[in-house]
Amino acid sequence: MTGKYKATLALVSAMTIGWGLVGCEVGSSSTAARQTLAVSGVYRDPKGGRIVDRQSGAVVRVLSLRQLGDQIEAVDNNGRLFRGRFTAESDAQGVLELRGDTTTGVPVIIQGSIRLSGAKAYLRGTWIEPALLGIVTAEADIIGAPTPPSTTNTTAVATN
Repeated sequence: MTGKYKATLALVSAMTIGWGLVGCEVGSSSTAARQTLAVSGVYRDPKGGRIVDRQSGAVVRVLSLRQLGDQIEAVDNNGRLFRGRFTAESDAQGVLELRGDTTTGVPVIIQGSIRLSGAKAYLRGTWIEPALLGIVTAEADIIGAPTPPSTTNTTAVATN
């Protein structure tokens, strides 16, 4: 390459990078604040029934959710693993999507929301298989949720 060609190439490259930066505010912050919400727990029907009203394969009665940031994993009572994401929308609710397979090998997507109320979490969503849809309804005691203070009065007595 000639010196003139190298200089022209460098100038065009610099102009391209410069035009790419036009309109970008370096150092400006985003107005969207990322919410975090803890939803790990063992989700089940409070009456001991099924948590999915229609699905292929074995009945799902329990869904154990484990969360790490926005990543979420769930294992049902049949040992089936589901993986996906959870996105908090507020300090009390978020949406999730999990993907896995039924006990018969049919792919399934669980889409829904989890709402927190005190130390309880309520899962409502849709079980989506290629040939059918089901409703998912479950609740859990949140793992690591603060426990309310005791209302029992206690008195310490010192003895010698």
